[in-house]
Amino acid sequence: MGYYAIDFGTSNSLINYINDTKEIIQIPMDNEGGYILRSLIFTPKNNEWYFGAEAIEKYIESDGEGRFLRSLKKFLSEPHYSGTEIHHKKYKIENLIAIFLREIKKRADTFTGKEISSVIMGRPAKYSKLTENDQLAEKRMKKACEL
Repeated sequence: MGYYAIDFGTSNSLINYINDTKEIIQIPMDNEGGYILRSLIFTPKNNEWYFGAEAIEKYIESDGEGRFLRSLKKFLSEPHYSGTEIHHKKYKIENLIAIFLREIKKRADTFTGKEISSVIMGRPAKYSKLTENDQLAEKRMKKACEL
């Protein structure tokens, strides 16, 4: 059935599909067919989420009313960052990243016409220079992927 390879970045993210014959297929992530999705989330109200360039568009349309999130990856290694409140609900960093990854998977599944459950996640050589913070980031990222 194949698997996905995801590079979740601080600024940009992308996903490829590797089929059973090991062919690597780039998956478009935006409406114009681009392969890179900016790592941005905008939520103007409860249970309404926008991603990438569309997040910017909706943020502008709503005159900035709502929550605009960027650079989520940089918080993974921060031991004192437990999350944030959005629309009166507390979200851990793992949950926010899971929301973004779920959208990437949804777009990829739509493109491939398959429901892929296997993934290889890219990771930086180090999330942090401090070993304990690097391990914390890896643990949080793993949890986000599981979610």
